[in-house]
Amino acid sequence: MSIKLNLHELKVLQRLVTDKRESLKANKTLMRLADNGIGKQSGKDIVYDESDFDAIHDLIKFNQRADDFITPSSLANLDNRLEVGKYNSDEKLTKTQVFGRQILVVGLNTPIPLQVNGQTYEMPQTPKGVLPTIGEGYLDISRIKKIIIIENGQLLTHWWEWSHLLPADWQESVLVFRGFNDNVRMVNDIVKNLSNSCQVGLFFDYDLAGVHLMQGYIKANKHQYFALIPLALEASLTFEVDNQASIYNFFYYNQKEKFIEQSLKYTSAGLTKSLKAIFASIFNHQLALMQEHLVRDNSINWTMIKLS
Repeated sequence: MSIKLNLHELKVLQRLVTDKRESLKANKTLMRLADNGIGKQSGKDIVYDESDFDAIHDLIKFNQRADDFITPSSLANLDNRLEVGKYNSDEKLTKTQVFGRQILVVGLNTPIPLQVNGQTYEMPQTPKGVLPTIGEGYLDISRIKKIIIIENGQLLTHWWEWSHLLPADWQESVLVFRGFNDNVRMVNDIVKNLSNSCQVGLFFDYDLAGVHLMQGYIKANKHQYFALIPLALEASLTFEVDNQASIYNFFYYNQKEKFIEQSLKYTSAGLTKSLKAIFASIFNHQLALMQEHLVRDNSINWTMIKLS
């Protein structure tokens, strides 16, 4: 029988052929099968016999071109659509996003070090308007000297519009998007395997959530960490002087409602001493400043402050 199934339907049939229950409450998937002669409707239920289970097994095999039986769950976890295409006529069955196993990387005035099958290569510094993506395992982590991890992906897609704001001693750095899901794990692995001499810059939203994201890197790995913040806000990290004036210029960009929401969720417990100072400044001045707003203001100067 040649019925084309989607991922949900494959999972339903997998459970059905595994459990071999003689009857199940009718649903859209089971009714579709019954309409094609697999199972018989009896009131609100669909009943099955051995011939139905054989037909279901054949139907699953028809939808999955594999020598060995690949379950829908395994199919969904394959890395990419090319892999899924080996086994199923619907290449979109994978849960992985198209760029889910790729790292977004920029070589800012510096080559990107690569390795392929033990051979080392260098991708030339990234030209304006270009955003390289690199597969897992191809970035030669050991040769990176300075790296900046960026929270907001939109910033990296337009890196050439704001990278001139970075301090002079960070103008030759590898920029990496923190990512989502698999990307986060991959970037964490990169940071963990950096050389001890590598300097790691963290560019995150200036809010309570951003502080805790930075803490995640510092807690997990022992490297030299720095936080990129507006120079005018550096004075707010000490209570020895009246720093209200340094904060005032940022109120235009402040998202007070976001701060209130985050203040109910985050505390300074478990933060390092340097991050506690940033947390206290943000909390006391009720700040939530987003990266994409601040980098558009060319009047703002930036600095890297040492975290560890």
